[in-house]
Amino acid sequence: MSRPLSDRILVRCERTPETVNGIIIPDTQRKKLNRGRIEAVGPKVLSDSIVPGRNVIFQAGAGISIDDELQLIREAEINMVVQ
Repeated sequence: MSRPLSDRILVRCERTPETVNGIIIPDTQRKKLNRGRIEAVGPKVLSDSIVPGRNVIFQAGAGISIDDELQLIREAEINMVVQ
């Protein structure tokens, strides 16, 4: 896997559930949530709590979307680390 540069963090985003009250939601209507699991961390990330495998909540619309699941965000855009 590639490694982010500077203070950037690669996050695998969670998606809304496939079903709500038994109704199947098509992939085109499912949204990425502003939370996910850290996949990789750049060398200039300062916080010791931001490590691969941790779950984070970040600002809506933060960073660059790599594909349907991966988001590249800056350390400052993370609001909370969930342990």
